[in-house]
Amino acid sequence: MSSSADGKGWAIIASMSMSLSPSALASDGKSLLYVAKSERDDVDVWDKSSGKWAPIRSMCEDGACLGFTIAVVGGKLHAVGGVSFDRDSGHHSCSKVYDPGSQSWMDLPPMKIARACGAALAARGKLYFFGGIRVQEWYNNEPVGTSEVFDLDDRTWRELPSMNTTRRSFAAAAVGERIFIVGGRGSNDEDLNTVEVYNARTECWSSAVPPMSCKRADCAAVGWDDRLYVFGGTNVTDGSMSLPSAEVFDTNSWTWSALPDMPAGGGSCAATLVSERRIVILNEDGTCFEYQSPYHLPISSNTANRLPHYHKEKLLLIFMAAGRINSNLAQRGEKPVAKELWWEIVGFLKGPDLSARGSKDGSHGKKRRRLWRSGIEIMMGQYEMLGKGVRRPQR
Repeated sequence: MSSSADGKGWAIIASMSMSLSPSALASDGKSLLYVAKSERDDVDVWDKSSGKWAPIRSMCEDGACLGFTIAVVGGKLHAVGGVSFDRDSGHHSCSKVYDPGSQSWMDLPPMKIARACGAALAARGKLYFFGGIRVQEWYNNEPVGTSEVFDLDDRTWRELPSMNTTRRSFAAAAVGERIFIVGGRGSNDEDLNTVEVYNARTECWSSAVPPMSCKRADCAAVGWDDRLYVFGGTNVTDGSMSLPSAEVFDTNSWTWSALPDMPAGGGSCAATLVSERRIVILNEDGTCFEYQSPYHLPISSNTANRLPHYHKEKLLLIFMAAGRINSNLAQRGEKPVAKELWWEIVGFLKGPDLSARGSKDGSHGKKRRRLWRSGIEIMMGQYEMLGKGVRRPQR
């Protein structure tokens, strides 16, 4: 896959040859990348081996299917939440599953409440579908908050508690046990900046999430590590037809931060995580981006200056340590013991800042020599770096 990087974490990769309004983007985690086109009844697939986009067999051969979305669960592509129309039966839902091995579509059991223009999500080995518009009320554009989950083993849909806010044309992404619902259009076609979160374990909703920096409908969202990434969208309510901006929500600090703008376009878009630290976004003009997010961790210039010069521009394994006090010992008047929580990231030092990317992890039980500098512990890992105080790790 060829790319053109802009130096801000973005790269333009395999773009499509036509404009579209992507309703969803999904990856099988290996070599296939699928895109659903909300204004057509077909799905295109990008194959890593060929490096090209190509259509797969039409999903609804008996008529157009609009407003559906896709998710990969159990190695198969699930297309749900669509509406089709024929003269005999009128509006009806169209939910299918695609087997890439046999290259064929099969019908899925219908949802309890047929809807379109909602959000499908793969989480915990199940298929979730939230919100949207009732199929039988397609032309009213009035959103609902209905939520359902599909169990692949018994092939049945089960109703879940409804969302706190009715919405359509929104984005959804999972971060751990929590599923975040962001933006969209609510009643009276007003674009939203609100966020709510569903706990998949307790099956409860909460709206105690700060709003995004702006209203976003038809936006894209991806969950990775402890962060929720939101890209693009439209804000018709405030007169912005195309938003190139992006932002990220940290579930630890419970705060939003701005990301660099997308390098081209914006507007209606879809996104998916294709591998660790790699997010692919497809916007409405067919441009396909890749975003690799570096965690930007500010460090004082005084701290940076004390780090040896030979570390600069070098690839390091870096551990940031956090501690918490054993409160039980403190209450008994004994000496408190700090429990260390390690966060493993890969990065490099450039000037006064430490740019790094990675995920929560442990030290994998490996004993390594450690070089301390002002609270930053540099673990040499597999990278041998020569210099004073630096040695190979002990295995």
